[in-house]
Amino acid sequence: MLIAKELSKAYGDRVLFHDVDLFIRKRERIALIGENGRGKTTLFRMILDRVKPDTGYLVLGKNVTLGYYDQEQSDLSDEKTVLDEVWDDFPELSTREARTYLGSYLFRGDEVFKTISNLSGGEKCRINLLKLMLRRSNFLLLDEPTNHLDIPSREALEDSLLDYDGTMFVISHDRYFLNKVADQIYELTEGGIVKYLGNYSYYVEKKDNPERFAGIPIEERPSKTRIVEEKKRKREKEKEEKDRKLRVKDLESKIESLEDRKSALADDLCKEEVYSDPMKTHSISQELKDLEITLQSLYEEWEESLEDN
Repeated sequence: MLIAKELSKAYGDRVLFHDVDLFIRKRERIALIGENGRGKTTLFRMILDRVKPDTGYLVLGKNVTLGYYDQEQSDLSDEKTVLDEVWDDFPELSTREARTYLGSYLFRGDEVFKTISNLSGGEKCRINLLKLMLRRSNFLLLDEPTNHLDIPSREALEDSLLDYDGTMFVISHDRYFLNKVADQIYELTEGGIVKYLGNYSYYVEKKDNPERFAGIPIEERPSKTRIVEEKKRKREKEKEEKDRKLRVKDLESKIESLEDRKSALADDLCKEEVYSDPMKTHSISQELKDLEITLQSLYEEWEESLEDN
């Protein structure tokens, strides 16, 4: 996806970095960290060809399509509505599709008609993230994507990234977020990139205890492939658990609704205008039988979902 060799950048006497090498493969999920002012965003802008390196070169792979999340929200038009902001970039979407996508990013009902200028920082973040996902780029550059996001917005972002099948390169100071979405940590220093083949917790442990694997035979140390596979299994397990909880909640809602209907029908059978009319009595009795069958099935599914925990 990306090869870079001996990149360097300085502004006057201020050296951001030098001798930066990158070799990023398909479907890798990498976090870029480093001290403030080290040049992480500058490195991203080099990848986007917006900043030229002082030395070295950078080449994108064939058929790579970049998607960039700008923490400054600079590509939004203040005078547009939320719906038009999406529609103008993706005119092929139907009204239903556009509103469905917006709903998944927490813009529901009349909120889609709010103008961009009246949105909060977190709402603008959500619009940019939705547009980024709709572009279906195969290489995402995310610069501090969790800034300004409330909890529901963060969850929407994390779910999108966990389902994302492309390559991801992300700058973030959010440890929890990095533990969930990144398989590798690249630390940008003045003298280049230091790579850690694990999540942020692994990086912290490795920094605190650099001799952790000393004395362990190489073949017994966790390989990059094993670390990535374990991270993938963890993401899949977390997604399965979230899906299970949503399924339980949906089943409980359906059961409650049907139980209310069952109670109302039972009350109807006690009314004179019903029990004195054989046809009405038969119709309501039949509906009650059908409800009992449906409820029995839903209760069984609900119990199975709880047992899966």
